[in-house]
Amino acid sequence: MALFSLIYDRFLLSSKKRKFRESGIKDREIGNTPLIRLFHYSSSYSRLMYAKMECENPTRSAKDRVAQYILNKAIGAGRINKDTTVIEASSGNTGLALARLSNKMGIKCIITIKDKVSATKISDLKQQGAKVIICSAKADRSSLDNYITKAEHLAETIEDAFYVNQNYNPYNTEAHYNSTGPEIWDQTGGAITHLVGTIGTGGTLSGTAKYLKEMNPEIQVIAVDAKGSVLQHFYQTRELDKSKASSYNMDGVGKKFIPANVRFEYFDQVLQVSDIEAYHSCVELNHEESIFVGHSSGAVMEGMKQIAHECDRKACIVGIFPDHGSKYEKSIFSNQWLEDKGFI
Repeated sequence: MALFSLIYDRFLLSSKKRKFRESGIKDREIGNTPLIRLFHYSSSYSRLMYAKMECENPTRSAKDRVAQYILNKAIGAGRINKDTTVIEASSGNTGLALARLSNKMGIKCIITIKDKVSATKISDLKQQGAKVIICSAKADRSSLDNYITKAEHLAETIEDAFYVNQNYNPYNTEAHYNSTGPEIWDQTGGAITHLVGTIGTGGTLSGTAKYLKEMNPEIQVIAVDAKGSVLQHFYQTRELDKSKASSYNMDGVGKKFIPANVRFEYFDQVLQVSDIEAYHSCVELNHEESIFVGHSSGAVMEGMKQIAHECDRKACIVGIFPDHGSKYEKSIFSNQWLEDKGFI
């Protein structure tokens, strides 16, 4: 009887895992985001300018695509089951997307995050059921208080953990190669001449750029880095100079190291944008285009403005707007926060 019970228990366990693997995550709300014309800027710069509105994804960012793609790949490979804990180091958006999908699947999720991230994002993560561990933005990789080091440590010590590792997981780039790139190509009817996007983990811009350059190698890809990040200097010199790193406030833009998903070979230019420049573009977008987007989207808009006059008048410039302004109501859209940071 005991042997039969053991065999039956194992059968039930394997059956549950098989059903879980076969079901995967099917969320029709993810992707197929709108491409909208920026009428004010198109008129002001006499070039067609469009915004790919990734803030129309379920958790208001491009990271929904990545989270769904990576988790489905892991489920298909048998890496995730009902006992798994999903772990990731995030600036908020990837974490929120993972938390939402983990919640839908009924599995645990732990997100490590830097203390500079907006309070709204941290609150949203907790509301989606994630356990949030706040780490020092100033801690280097040798410290357990570094948000990436902490995530790696948790992945090694928690049984049945799945570490997403968005900076180095190639599925980050592949997700956008298979979705964002084809969408932009179809939505512009192949007329796109310039693609502008921020670089953080690198997957969004790298994957999209790879697809578009395969369709038309003449398309120019402009990567927007944060002032205080090391990515632009690395692009120009192929040397990692940590002395170039300094503090900045933008979430999800720039790095103090070189993620594997930042595929420099697909970029034609890397420019830097400051916190204050990105902030002003956010405010301007709200006033001129009635678009309420986050700090990184403001950085993209600033990048589009910087390159516009260099482009042919027949150019079709598309910017990937990564997330929504609602996540920044307690930061860049808060007068108190702006005063504290010296922006106003």
